[in-house]
Parts: sequence; C-alpha cells; structure tokens
Amino acid sequence: MSEILCACARYVRSHIISSDYEGCVTLWDVDTQATVNEYEAHDKRIWSVDYSTADPLLFVSGSDDGFIKVALPRLLHSCLPPASVATCKLSKNGAALC
Repeated sequence: MSEILCACARYVRSHIISSDYEGCVTLWDVDTQATVNEYEAHDKRIWSVDYSTADPLLFVSGSDDGFIKVALPRLLHSCLPPASVATCKLSKNGAALC
C-alpha cells in the first residue's frame, strides 16, 4: 500500500475512506482496524476523497489523472475536467464540487 494522501470519516458506520499515490481508495473499519474493501479508482495519485452527507454510501475522489469519480462501493462514475483535481467535496444533494 502507498502513503495516504487524504482520509474522510463516515459517521453512519465506523468507516474511514483513504486515498493514496497509487490511485486506490480504501474503505477501513475503525472498530476492527481492518480493510473492508479497496477500489482501483484512478490511474494516478488521488488528492481528495469525501463522503456524501445525503447518502452515506456515496463518495467522491479527485486525481492527477484528471478524473472526478463519484462512486457507490460497487459502481464508479466519472467525468473528465480539464486538469488534475486537488479537492473534491459532495454537496448535500450528492453533486461533486471540485
């Protein structure tokens, strides 16, 4: 595993998501201190991850590969902005704000 660049906590369950230099998003269980799942979300480092306040299963990530990925754990959706993405947040309605 690569160094963690960003982490975000989810309060519905005891989960944290983190991003790394390798383009992976990792879902962690705080109680068991174990990895729940890893997602190969991007081709380059991920600078930012965030959970949705409206839907606790939804998260967003932004990367040097120029993609913004809005994801449910089993589905990844993306859009292509003009440059690398340094910061991503999800609005209350689930829209990506990068």
